[in-house]
Amino acid sequence: NGLVQSYIQMDYTQGLQAWNNLTFDASTGQSVFNGRFLVNFTENMIYVMPDEKLDTCYKSPFTLPLVQCIPDDAQEVGATYLGPLTGGLAFDAWRFSMGDSGYVSTIAMTQESCVPIMEGVANPKNPTEDKLFLYYAFQPKLLDPKLFILPESCRKASLPEVSDQSNL
Repeated sequence: NGLVQSYIQMDYTQGLQAWNNLTFDASTGQSVFNGRFLVNFTENMIYVMPDEKLDTCYKSPFTLPLVQCIPDDAQEVGATYLGPLTGGLAFDAWRFSMGDSGYVSTIAMTQESCVPIMEGVANPKNPTEDKLFLYYAFQPKLLDPKLFILPESCRKASLPEVSDQSNL
Protein backbone atom coordinates (compact mmCIF):
# COMPACT_ATOMS: atom_id res chain seq x y z
CA ASN A 1 0.00 0.00 0.00
CA GLY A 2 1.10 3.52 -0.69
CA LEU A 3 -0.16 7.06 -0.76
CA VAL A 4 -2.99 7.52 -3.28
CA GLN A 5 -2.86 10.79 -5.19
CA SER A 6 -6.00 11.83 -7.06
CA TYR A 7 -5.92 14.42 -9.81
CA ILE A 8 -9.47 15.77 -9.85
CA GLN A 9 -11.24 18.00 -12.35
CA MET A 10 -14.78 19.37 -12.07
CA ASP A 11 -17.16 20.62 -14.74
CA TYR A 12 -20.05 22.13 -12.79
CA THR A 13 -21.85 23.18 -16.00
CA GLN A 14 -22.20 19.58 -17.20
CA GLY A 15 -22.33 18.05 -13.70
CA LEU A 16 -19.18 15.96 -14.22
CA GLN A 17 -16.21 15.05 -12.05
CA ALA A 18 -13.17 13.20 -13.43
CA TRP A 19 -10.10 11.98 -11.66
CA ASN A 20 -7.03 9.86 -12.18
CA ASN A 21 -5.60 7.96 -9.23
CA LEU A 22 -1.90 7.25 -8.83
CA THR A 23 -0.36 5.22 -6.02
CA PHE A 24 3.00 6.47 -4.82
CA ASP A 25 5.36 3.77 -3.55
CA ALA A 26 7.85 5.38 -1.15
CA SER A 27 10.21 2.40 -1.35
CA THR A 28 10.71 2.81 -5.12
CA GLY A 29 9.89 6.50 -5.52
CA GLN A 30 7.54 5.61 -8.38
CA SER A 31 3.90 6.54 -9.01
CA VAL A 32 1.73 3.91 -10.68
CA PHE A 33 -1.64 4.47 -12.36
CA ASN A 34 -4.40 2.71 -10.42
CA GLY A 35 -7.67 3.95 -11.86
CA ARG A 36 -9.63 6.61 -13.62
CA PHE A 37 -13.12 7.64 -12.57
CA LEU A 38 -15.84 9.70 -14.17
CA VAL A 39 -18.89 10.72 -12.15
CA ASN A 40 -21.95 11.98 -13.98
CA PHE A 41 -24.02 13.70 -11.27
CA THR A 42 -26.86 14.42 -13.70
CA GLU A 43 -27.30 10.69 -14.40
CA ASN A 44 -26.25 9.59 -10.86
CA MET A 45 -23.69 7.24 -12.37
CA ILE A 46 -19.99 6.50 -11.84
CA TYR A 47 -17.69 4.90 -14.39
CA VAL A 48 -14.56 3.14 -13.10
CA MET A 49 -11.69 2.36 -15.48
CA PRO A 50 -9.04 0.29 -13.66
CA ASP A 51 -6.30 0.34 -16.32
CA GLU A 52 -4.54 2.99 -18.40
CA LYS A 53 -5.72 1.51 -21.70
CA LEU A 54 -9.33 2.27 -20.63
CA ASP A 55 -10.48 -0.94 -22.33
CA THR A 56 -12.33 -2.10 -19.20
CA CYS A 57 -15.06 -0.05 -17.56
CA TYR A 58 -17.44 -0.68 -14.67
CA LYS A 59 -20.62 1.33 -14.32
CA SER A 60 -22.48 1.78 -11.04
CA PRO A 61 -25.13 4.05 -9.48
CA PHE A 62 -23.65 7.00 -7.58
CA THR A 63 -25.91 8.75 -5.09
CA LEU A 64 -23.68 11.40 -3.54
CA PRO A 65 -24.74 14.91 -4.61
CA LEU A 66 -22.60 17.42 -6.49
CA VAL A 67 -21.53 20.01 -3.91
CA GLN A 68 -20.40 23.47 -4.92
CA CYS A 69 -18.59 25.34 -2.17
CA ILE A 70 -20.63 25.42 1.07
CA PRO A 71 -24.32 24.41 1.07
CA ASP A 72 -26.76 26.88 2.63
CA ASP A 73 -27.71 24.40 5.37
CA ALA A 74 -24.09 23.73 6.46
CA GLN A 75 -23.15 24.23 10.10
CA GLU A 76 -20.04 26.30 10.82
CA VAL A 77 -17.55 24.27 12.87
CA GLY A 78 -15.11 27.12 13.43
CA ALA A 79 -12.20 29.12 12.05
CA THR A 80 -8.45 28.82 12.55
CA TYR A 81 -5.12 28.84 10.69
CA LEU A 82 -3.10 26.21 8.92
CA GLY A 83 0.52 26.81 9.87
CA PRO A 84 1.59 29.67 12.14
CA LEU A 85 -0.96 32.08 13.59
CA THR A 86 0.94 34.98 12.03
CA GLY A 87 1.12 34.49 8.28
CA GLY A 88 -0.74 31.16 8.30
CA LEU A 89 -3.53 30.19 5.96
CA ALA A 90 -6.86 31.29 7.45
CA PHE A 91 -9.72 28.85 6.94
CA ASP A 92 -13.26 28.10 8.03
CA ALA A 93 -14.56 24.59 8.66
CA TRP A 94 -18.09 23.50 7.83
CA ARG A 95 -20.16 20.34 8.33
CA PHE A 96 -23.08 19.22 6.20
CA SER A 97 -25.03 16.13 5.14
CA MET A 98 -24.44 14.87 1.63
CA GLY A 99 -28.01 14.52 0.44
CA ASP A 100 -29.85 11.31 1.30
CA SER A 101 -26.66 9.24 1.14
CA GLY A 102 -26.12 9.22 4.92
CA TYR A 103 -22.60 10.61 4.50
CA VAL A 104 -21.47 13.72 6.38
CA SER A 105 -18.73 16.04 5.10
CA THR A 106 -16.55 18.25 7.26
CA ILE A 107 -14.58 20.54 4.98
CA ALA A 108 -12.00 23.28 5.53
CA MET A 109 -12.16 26.14 3.00
CA THR A 110 -9.82 29.12 2.74
CA GLN A 111 -11.44 32.28 4.04
CA GLU A 112 -10.15 34.42 1.19
CA SER A 113 -11.27 32.42 -1.84
CA CYS A 114 -13.36 29.38 -0.78
CA VAL A 115 -10.71 26.90 -1.96
CA PRO A 116 -10.84 23.49 -0.25
CA ILE A 117 -7.86 22.53 1.91
CA MET A 118 -9.02 19.24 3.42
CA GLU A 119 -12.20 17.26 3.81
CA GLY A 120 -13.35 14.38 5.93
CA VAL A 121 -16.25 12.31 4.59
CA ALA A 122 -17.85 10.06 7.19
CA ASN A 123 -20.52 7.39 7.13
CA PRO A 124 -21.91 7.23 10.67
CA LYS A 125 -23.48 3.84 9.89
CA ASN A 126 -20.17 2.34 8.73
CA PRO A 127 -17.00 4.10 10.01
CA THR A 128 -14.78 1.80 7.90
CA GLU A 129 -15.91 3.92 4.92
CA ASP A 130 -14.60 7.19 6.43
CA LYS A 131 -12.12 9.02 4.22
CA LEU A 132 -9.81 12.04 4.51
CA PHE A 133 -8.97 14.14 1.46
CA LEU A 134 -6.15 16.70 1.34
CA TYR A 135 -6.35 19.22 -1.49
CA TYR A 136 -3.19 20.72 -2.98
CA ALA A 137 -2.03 22.30 -6.26
CA PHE A 138 -5.51 23.78 -6.79
CA GLN A 139 -6.05 25.48 -10.15
CA PRO A 140 -9.43 27.02 -11.05
CA LYS A 141 -9.40 25.76 -14.65
CA LEU A 142 -9.85 22.56 -16.64
CA LEU A 143 -6.45 21.09 -17.38
CA ASP A 144 -7.56 18.14 -19.52
CA PRO A 145 -11.15 18.33 -20.87
CA LYS A 146 -10.62 14.93 -22.58
CA LEU A 147 -11.03 13.28 -19.15
CA PHE A 148 -14.76 14.02 -19.42
CA ILE A 149 -15.19 11.97 -22.60
CA LEU A 150 -16.51 8.47 -21.93
CA PRO A 151 -14.38 5.82 -23.62
CA GLU A 152 -16.13 3.23 -25.79
CA SER A 153 -15.75 0.59 -23.04
CA CYS A 154 -17.91 2.73 -20.72
CA ARG A 155 -20.62 3.32 -23.32
CA LYS A 156 -20.99 -0.47 -23.55
CA ALA A 157 -20.81 -1.09 -19.78
CA SER A 158 -23.86 -2.50 -18.01
CA LEU A 159 -24.92 -2.16 -14.41
CA PRO A 160 -23.81 -4.93 -12.03
CA GLU A 161 -26.38 -7.04 -10.20
CA VAL A 162 -25.27 -5.60 -6.85
CA SER A 163 -23.59 -2.20 -6.59
CA ASP A 164 -21.23 -1.20 -3.81
CA GLN A 165 -19.77 2.30 -3.51
CA SER A 166 -17.70 1.58 -0.40
CA ASN A 167 -14.46 1.11 -2.35
CA LEU A 168 -14.82 4.24 -4.49
